[in-house]
Amino acid sequence: MKKITLTLAAIAAAITMNAQDTCATAGTAVVGTNTVGTIDGTEIPMPDCVDNGPGATAGEWYSYTATMDGLATVSTNLAINDGVTYSDDTRIHIYSGTCGTLTCLGGNDDIDTTNYLSEISFAVTSGQTYYIAFDDYWSGLGFDFELTEVSVDCTTAIPYSNDADDEGDFGVCHTVIDNDANGTGWIRQDLDLDGDSTMETFFTNGSNTTVQKDDYLFSPALTLEAGKNYDIEVTFNGADATGTSANESLDVIMSSGNTVTDAAAGSVIYSQTGIVQTGAFADVENMATTITASFTAPADGDYYITFKSYAASPAAFLLIFDYSIDENLAVNSFEANSIVHSYDKVRSNLNIESSNYSLEEINIYSVTGKRVISKNLNSLEATIDVNSLNSGLYLAQIRTQGKVETIKFIK
Repeated sequence: MKKITLTLAAIAAAITMNAQDTCATAGTAVVGTNTVGTIDGTEIPMPDCVDNGPGATAGEWYSYTATMDGLATVSTNLAINDGVTYSDDTRIHIYSGTCGTLTCLGGNDDIDTTNYLSEISFAVTSGQTYYIAFDDYWSGLGFDFELTEVSVDCTTAIPYSNDADDEGDFGVCHTVIDNDANGTGWIRQDLDLDGDSTMETFFTNGSNTTVQKDDYLFSPALTLEAGKNYDIEVTFNGADATGTSANESLDVIMSSGNTVTDAAAGSVIYSQTGIVQTGAFADVENMATTITASFTAPADGDYYITFKSYAASPAAFLLIFDYSIDENLAVNSFEANSIVHSYDKVRSNLNIESSNYSLEEINIYSVTGKRVISKNLNSLEATIDVNSLNSGLYLAQIRTQGKVETIKFIK
């Protein structure tokens, strides 16, 4: 009996040792801390998801099933990984799909130029299984890694702005399409551009030297109203690559969906070619160009601000620092005899009269878009005291029967 027990124990030990050595025998990664033994698995992570390419001789594999829609992060940047007992030089590969037909979602070698541990975040869908693989490219020592999940809400409202600060928002709510299939699509990056030890954040699509650049970045869904006019503002600059000066092209498109086909059928609201790096590299954000384009929604529904970046090979970099959308406060046309207004310069009063429907609300804005007066109304006529306002041009939005009309007046 004792001999049989020892044999069964040896078999169990062999199974444990071989588990995680291949994709098919991947261990289960849990949210929290996980321990990787010596990297000696027979299946090398492929395809290679890390920038510095193949060269590993062994791998260890884990599977992970997401419990929420959001962002997952795998990190070996833990104090225990000190380079003595545990490796301080790791590489991570992240995959979707099934063993034998894996697709790279991302990878990481070094956190920075002095920290050789690894960290990667990627968008996840609840119930979907992903594969996490490590290799012995730099070291075969074992280590610990941490797996975390964060739920991300992609709900938007107008006005909407995005300054590339939120990694989860980019990973989950934006759509990236590497249409030229060269592996260098749009990414979100943290980089100390100006050397002040504070990270600047921006969206960029990497350089390539093999094919013409053709990359798409779609915003989260933005719900717009038919007939309303919207202003879209984008701040961008080019950036030179090693040995290649920026000569980039950008189309800003309003699409009804987040596919290349949708972008092709969408409305190009801004287009520029020959975008170069303006200023020194340390000043590319301060010297960036800001443009404003307008769009009138043809129907109620969801729309996507789409950035198409293209350039001949070899290409450099295009950087987008922020973008926004807001309803245009330009003067709208009135229905005949619906609302009339007059401005009493002596008393500094704005007089409004509606011929058919009760006035419900008025909001007065400066030409910069700042709301300076807001009042609820409940009559066919109203007198608004604007004595508190400085001299200048103002826009007043007047709501009747749930419909908003805009007028302008000069104080």
